[in-house]
Amino acid sequence: MEDEAEGQNRRKSERMDVAFTLVYNVDKPYSLRIGLGLTNEADALMLNLSDTGVAIITKHGIPLNTELSIGFNIIDLRLTGDARCKNMQITGVVVSSVIMSNENNRISYRLGIRFTRISNEDKIRISDFVKFNTLAYSLRISSDLIAAIDALMVDLSDSCMSIITQQDLSLGTGLSIKFNIINSHLAGDARWVKMKIDAEVTSNVVLLEGVYKLSRRIGVRFINISNADKIAINDFVKRNMFSFQ
Repeated sequence: MEDEAEGQNRRKSERMDVAFTLVYNVDKPYSLRIGLGLTNEADALMLNLSDTGVAIITKHGIPLNTELSIGFNIIDLRLTGDARCKNMQITGVVVSSVIMSNENNRISYRLGIRFTRISNEDKIRISDFVKFNTLAYSLRISSDLIAAIDALMVDLSDSCMSIITQQDLSLGTGLSIKFNIINSHLAGDARWVKMKIDAEVTSNVVLLEGVYKLSRRIGVRFINISNADKIAINDFVKRNMFSFQ
């Protein structure tokens, strides 16, 4: 049984809802990795993050106390160059597992994972990331002029969004935007909605202060969005009532 004070301290860590993908593999027991057929890393969706643990959605049922190796990237647009993207390699143990299903009876599992081996550098990086972002949704943008780059969404409606990036984008630039949203009131695979929307740049402002100083806040207008995606975004905004940084 874990020390009660230790558990309370972990719960006091700031936790942030996210929509990141990650990869993981079973370290121990090795027999479980073979039983699940995990010869390679498995993909999962991260639901929330703190410097002490993470919650994920996966199609694999992982027993409690299983040791996992976890890999994911954090993008910190307060930094510049290669320092913006930090790859995390962390070991954790499964502390909770909840079976979830959708209307098609497709089964997935929500796993709570406590970090057991994490460097001080990664712990600080995650803590700072959570502190400076109330709700972070990573996305990828591309156009005829630029290759795919990562950015952070800072507000969202069914007709437009704002993103933060260090890429200078001219007004009128056409973009292809990919991102995921999570509707936490749904279950199973239905929670995770993949968006791919055509848009154009309508504003470009250099941020002169704050945590994203010298990055650019780009306003984009959707020019091709399906009715299903509009409904999903509206429902997401209505039910989550989030406030972006």
